[in-house]
Amino acid sequence: MDTTQLLKGVLHLAVLAVLEREDGYGHQVVRRLRDAGLEEVGDASLYGTLRRLFNAC
Repeated sequence: MDTTQLLKGVLHLAVLAVLEREDGYGHQVVRRLRDAGLEEVGDASLYGTLRRLFNAC
C-alpha cells in the first residue's frame, strides 16, 4: 500500500488531533506526529497543511 496517499488523507485530522492536546510550533507538531507513528510526515507537508488549516479559519 502507498502510505503517501494514506498520509495525505489523514494529515489534516492528525494535525488537528495533535494540536487539540497542546499548542505548538511546526517543528513540535512534526515531532509529535512522528512520535505517534507517522514517521513519514515531511516538514513541507506539515507546513502546507498548517497553512491550509489557517486559511480555512
